[in-house]
Amino acid sequence: GAGAGGSEPLVTVTVQCTFTVALRARRGADLSSLRALLGQALPHQAQLGQLSYQAPGEDRQWVPIPEEESLQRAWLDAAAGPRGLQLQCRGAGGRPVLYQVVAQYGYSAQGPEDLGFRQG
Repeated sequence: GAGAGGSEPLVTVTVQCTFTVALRARRGADLSSLRALLGQALPHQAQLGQLSYQAPGEDRQWVPIPEEESLQRAWLDAAAGPRGLQLQCRGAGGRPVLYQVVAQYGYSAQGPEDLGFRQG
C-alpha cells in the first residue's frame, strides 16, 4: 500500500485508542496500511475498532472512515492543518475503545482479593 514505501516523507498520524499512539506513515497512506501500523502498536484495537477522523471547522466532530474515499478526504483535511492526521479508534456501536477493558497478558491470582476473570 501507500504506507509501505515510496519517496513521500513520513508524517505523524495520532490515533486515540486505549492509549494515544503516534504512528509514522507516508502522507496519503491507504486504509490497510494505517490498520497494519496500528496493528503493530495495538493489535486488539486494530481488529475491532472503527477509525474516525476529526473534521475541520468549529464543531470538530469525529467522522467515520468506512472506506478508502473517506480516508483520502481526511488526508486532504489534515494537509490544511498544523497537527497532521488525527484519528480515533471506536468500538462497536460507536463507543470509544478507550472505555473498554482488554486483557493483553495472562494473570494468575495472587490472593483472595483478586477477582476471577471470565472471558466474554
